[in-house]
Amino acid sequence: MTDKSIQTINPLTEQTLATYSLMSDSEAMDVVQNSHDAHLDWRLKSLDERASVIAAIAAELRKSKEEFAQLMTDEMGKLLSDGRDEIELCAGICDYTAKHGPSMLADEERQVPQGRGLVTYSPLGVIYGIQPWNFP
Repeated sequence: MTDKSIQTINPLTEQTLATYSLMSDSEAMDVVQNSHDAHLDWRLKSLDERASVIAAIAAELRKSKEEFAQLMTDEMGKLLSDGRDEIELCAGICDYTAKHGPSMLADEERQVPQGRGLVTYSPLGVIYGIQPWNFP
């Protein structure tokens, strides 16, 4: 562990909300490895199992909407109503993905000159993303 840290500060009150220790390079690589290991299990799950997990994420977002909206207000100065809308947007994306993902990613049979071909969609790996503070 490193002795360096970062703080989140409420932009309105300038009070420190939390202090986080920075990870060492080794700790960060452990997180990357653990994410990759989780991917190796995830890629073997059926489309319906994955959809179920994504639907559960939507439910949890909605369940924790007030807490997350307050966090956005405290950390970024977002209006509570905007934070709630953002959570609802993210939950809606999860709902759409859970509902339509299995059919959109289902294997496709195609005729080719020598017989038939099969197009299959498989998870390729872990994706890391950071949303800007003013998302959406």
